Amino acid sequence: MAAFASAHWEPSTLTMPLTPLGPPPLPRLLTPGLLVATLPAVLTPTPPVTRERDRVRRPTATTEGSHPVSWTPAPTVLFEDVTITYDGSDAPALTRVDLSIEEGELALVVGRTGSGKSTLLGAINGLVPHFTGGHLEGRVLVAGRDIATHRPRDPADVVGVVGQDPLAGFVTETVEAELAYGMEQLGLPPETMRRRVEEVLDVMDIADLRDAPLRDLSGGQQQRVAIGAVLTQHPQVIVLDEPTSALDPTAAEDVLAAISRLVHDLSTTVIVAEHRIERVIHHADSVIHVVDGRVEHGPARTDDDHLERRPTRGRARPVGRVDPAAALGARCTTRGGPPSPGDR
Repeated sequence: MAAFASAHWEPSTLTMPLTPLGPPPLPRLLTPGLLVATLPAVLTPTPPVTRERDRVRRPTATTEGSHPVSWTPAPTVLFEDVTITYDGSDAPALTRVDLSIEEGELALVVGRTGSGKSTLLGAINGLVPHFTGGHLEGRVLVAGRDIATHRPRDPADVVGVVGQDPLAGFVTETVEAELAYGMEQLGLPPETMRRRVEEVLDVMDIADLRDAPLRDLSGGQQQRVAIGAVLTQHPQVIVLDEPTSALDPTAAEDVLAAISRLVHDLSTTVIVAEHRIERVIHHADSVIHVVDGRVEHGPARTDDDHLERRPTRGRARPVGRVDPAAALGARCTTRGGPPSPGDR
């Protein structure tokens, strides 16, 4: 025992943490049964420490009967009993919202002006309440990060936001420079930036616009560049606020096709707020209907049964079945009349 206790160890040369000194090694001639009976309690392994990233995608095992083990990933965006009230307001902008949006889901946010859509989108990237002020009750988790405990710049690597007017958000002069700008702010290596720029130019079908001035692009091209600029940062979630509001039907369809490719090919979670619902509803997996601060979330369904639709991936928690026709009526009321022939 003395010889064992006097052994000298160099912690810097070890690849695993040291455990307290125990008894000398057991003889190899012990049988397995005797070995188990002889092992001291001090050698019982310590349960591993659960980290936040382990909780984000915790597996759930199903052992009933002969069913195989199933894995249930945590939602990419999760609202848990969220109520948001702005300073000086008598009523909350959002009231007791429970919402779950999965990885690779395209969720369409609809509702009348002033219903709380902008507050919902702002809570996903942390601008609400950190920038706007106000009080947030409950919990908003994006990629496992609690928005309330992170500054708005902290989730920049997991959430990308594209506004209504892409030209107003551009900070450079050319397409290629705009695609690289966000990565420069994140401090990514030049070789990584170059590789991602080339990938996004191809994915968004804007390779021929590499050196084009941003102000010379059409509205649809500018929108695709704006989406590509956040895509180079490899976000898990992209939030788009009325991406087709200023586009003609052809340009709008090009943008929506690019968004669909992100969902299908890259499993990016996309959340789109749009008044022109008829343009987006056939691309959506689920609909989030915001009515006076309350949220209904359910699968996207249309009356066009002959259209082939991909299955909804989101775990919806609907208050009731979301009716796109009712949402269309809300949009018509908001805009002051039925959609124009060019909008149909």
